[in-house]
Amino acid sequence: MASAALNIAPSLASATKSFRFTRGPIEYGVLCPLVERGITVKSSTNKFRRAFTLIELLVVVAIISLLLAILLPALGRARAEARTLKCLSNLRTLGQGVIAYTVSDNEGTLPGPMHPAVYLDQGFDALVNNPDHPLTPSQAEWFQERFLTHKLRRSFNDSSPHANSMTDQVSMCPTAVGINPPENFASVGQATGHYVYPTYYALNNYGPETFPLSRATKGPHYFGFSPQSMGDSAGEELERQNPPQPLTMVRQSSDEWMIADAWYRKARTSSFPELSQEGPYQVEWTGKALPYFPPHGSRGLNSYRYTSDRESLARAASDARGDGMTNTVFFDGHAEKVMSKEYIANGFTLLYGFPGTKNPARVNPPVTSPVWGGGWN
Repeated sequence: MASAALNIAPSLASATKSFRFTRGPIEYGVLCPLVERGITVKSSTNKFRRAFTLIELLVVVAIISLLLAILLPALGRARAEARTLKCLSNLRTLGQGVIAYTVSDNEGTLPGPMHPAVYLDQGFDALVNNPDHPLTPSQAEWFQERFLTHKLRRSFNDSSPHANSMTDQVSMCPTAVGINPPENFASVGQATGHYVYPTYYALNNYGPETFPLSRATKGPHYFGFSPQSMGDSAGEELERQNPPQPLTMVRQSSDEWMIADAWYRKARTSSFPELSQEGPYQVEWTGKALPYFPPHGSRGLNSYRYTSDRESLARAASDARGDGMTNTVFFDGHAEKVMSKEYIANGFTLLYGFPGTKNPARVNPPVTSPVWGGGWN
């Protein structure tokens, strides 16, 4: 037996070779018998794989949920801020367009007479083919001359006669569009009989002394006075009396607002016309179609659609003092977010909303008025 074992040993020794293999970055050295006979060596570490336990899986799920809870609000705020910045950029572009039109196309005079609403979809084909409120060709031509989005098309090299032109896109605030989509405006006409084109910005321009409104410029009506409709003889006379003004009439251009987010809210102080509105937009016809709060960061308010209880909702929003910011471009071309404020006189808060700016051409309203013995805070 010993002899046999000795005889086998050499052949077994000759059949045994050193073999090295790697697993990941680690190199293993083993003796691999009978490699030449096709026997494959596998690492014993592959035979058993440890699975996650239920507790471990639950911990991972909890960690992921926690991260999402932390990150999603931050991402939402980042998206909201991006929309706000886009809105400010659009307002700067509109302001630059107004100044370019004034200087290059209108001999230094501001465009006008202008309707205070910066209506969308004012191309000729868009007006005559509007599915909800089509105009005749003569009506379309008359209205076009009174809407800023039409006046600025030349400044923006925009020749499209259709809806959603390049000028329309610049005249849309992304935040406000999310709050009050364009399709909502048709429902206002169905509910009130007042058709309103989609509107997201408002001009600092409304009315002669028969409409003494505090947020709009008084004294020189920078963009002139526009009648509400064709054939309005009284309105046409007011238009002749109140033409658009030269840009040089704006004496403190960095302090006087030109265009702002369009929102509309009545104040309780209706006995004082100067204090009748709390938003940049001043006219109820279009105002009903607009949100009753600033679009940027108003607390608890992120959507709007006209309903019959609009006024009670608007008063509740004012009482809650939860207004956010109104994006605004000024006559010098700079744009900024403007915070809503209270107007306090003789210890009483008379209204709360968009403060506008003091008209440097005239004290607004007269300093003799006892109502205005205070200021915006």
